[in-house]
Order: sequence, then C-alpha cells, then structure tokens
Amino acid sequence: MAVDFEGPAPESLPALKELLGRLLPFAYPDAVYQQVLASADVSQLAFVDGALAGACVCRLEAHPEQAGSGRCYVVAVAVDPSVRGLGLGSFLVQRSMFSAACCDGIVEAYLHVPDGEEATIMFYERACNLQRAETVEGYYKDSPGMEGRPDAVVMRKPLETPDPFSE
Repeated sequence: MAVDFEGPAPESLPALKELLGRLLPFAYPDAVYQQVLASADVSQLAFVDGALAGACVCRLEAHPEQAGSGRCYVVAVAVDPSVRGLGLGSFLVQRSMFSAACCDGIVEAYLHVPDGEEATIMFYERACNLQRAETVEGYYKDSPGMEGRPDAVVMRKPLETPDPFSE
C-alpha cells in the first residue's frame, strides 16, 4: 500500500467533494472549497494507491480576539472506512496543524464537533491534543443532515511556531 500526502489543488476538488459527500452527513457549498484552495498550505489530502482516501480541510482566518493574529479552522476531517485504523486521520490533522503553526501569525487551531459525539471528541483530544473549549447552542440547527444534533462542542489548540533546531 502506497500512501502519499499533498495539499488540495483544483484538479483534486472533484475527488475531495466526492469523499466528503460520501462520508459526512451534509454537503459543503462550493464557497468552502474555494476557501480550502485559498488555504491550500494547511489542508492535507491522503492518497492510498493513487486514490483519495482521507482529507483534513482547513481555512486560515483572522483571530477575532487577537488583533494581527490568525487561526486555522479545521473545516472537516474524513477518512475512507477501508483505511481507518491506520492513523491517517490523526496524521492528517497533525500535518495541517504543523503547517498552520509555520504560517506567520497563526496562533490557534480550532474546530466544531456535534455535541454528543464522544468518540470523535476523544479522538481529537487523544490524537491531536485539542481541548474542549465551549459549547455553541444551535450551531448546526440549519444544517441539513444534522437534525436532532444542533449544538457543537468547540475544540481548540494553541499553536506555536516550530523550532527548527529542536530534536
């Protein structure tokens, strides 16, 4: 099994849309994919034997509480069921956060998880060192496919610029 990692590009968008559409309970609008391309340095795709098998799609944005700083929003993480359990998901998220930390002024990574998805929350805590920050009531209330799960848990991780001389 050959695994390759790369950032998203216009030619990989159809496969990315198909993967996310198949694995997530809702479809993202085209504007999200344009944001992902604009932040391609921090999003990561995993290809197994040449086929897209996993993705961590992110966007960079201004930090609302720290003037002059930015943050990395993890839009979605998805791994094809046929290759789950190999560590691809955690590796994709960690690569994305490392790439974001290398960007000038990016001080935090964060994401939303539907409230009640304890296995997903535990994955982000254990594999990616994200911490529960707060719950946003009604975050998913207008999202098709999320009926009955309107609230979101926000998870955050401070990012520090990697030291190229550390071991």
